Amino acid sequence: MQIDFTEKVYERLVLDPCDTGLSTEILGHINYLPLPQTAITAPKRRKLEASGRLLWNLATTMTNETHNAAGNKRDTSALQVFSYFLLDSAHHSGPGTNANEIRLLRTALKTARCCLDEAHDDLCTKVLERAAYYEDSLIKEEDMTFEEKTLVARLRVDYYATRATLVCDGPTVLF
Repeated sequence: MQIDFTEKVYERLVLDPCDTGLSTEILGHINYLPLPQTAITAPKRRKLEASGRLLWNLATTMTNETHNAAGNKRDTSALQVFSYFLLDSAHHSGPGTNANEIRLLRTALKTARCCLDEAHDDLCTKVLERAAYYEDSLIKEEDMTFEEKTLVARLRVDYYATRATLVCDGPTVLF
């Protein structure tokens, strides 16, 4: 995946928010995310973080506009997943903090819910796989404030509820 592509995504969405070909291109790039830690230099990490944040905010704005406009359903899940994995790749290539892992877990759960809402179970599964990493890492962390521990506990409940929803919404449920 090239950093140039992330910049082009933003430009194309600003020029044409309904660019139908862009979703397909983004899905192609998602297959190569998250990036391996060894492939990311410090300047590239900063660009990934900035691009991920910019695209995440754009996807959130587009989602909010979609929900406010009657009958104008726009699928933003691919953009949200793409931006999430940019943030995730940036995090894994540098020094991580509890606050950043909490932020990425929260972002993963928001992204997974968007994927569920738009019936993209495959993307939801991919995002929840990364969320599992953060959930596991955070429950093992002992050096957290009371507020962080409380937030992590709530996010864990949300994580398991999202996983259960994914399983129940799938094509087959065995009881």
